Amino acid sequence: MGERTFIAKTGSFLLVQKGTIHTFSRVGQKSAKFLVIYSPAGFEKFFDEAVDLDVSDTESYVAKANALAEKYNMEVVGPPLDD
Repeated sequence: MGERTFIAKTGSFLLVQKGTIHTFSRVGQKSAKFLVIYSPAGFEKFFDEAVDLDVSDTESYVAKANALAEKYNMEVVGPPLDD
């Protein structure tokens, strides 16, 4: 988040201020779950649309995801994180 890296363990809470560049990645092979709350509401629609992109190859998905990012005023930065 910004210039800092956090390792969030079970029960952790992180507040990401609007406009802060951030990303997330699962560390290791265990499954992960997280809850995201957007305030004010609206950005969750990005994920609703992203789930339904209906593409099977990475290149097509990235192109459609980038178009969605623009629609929701989001900037995709940097390369994808390694697992």
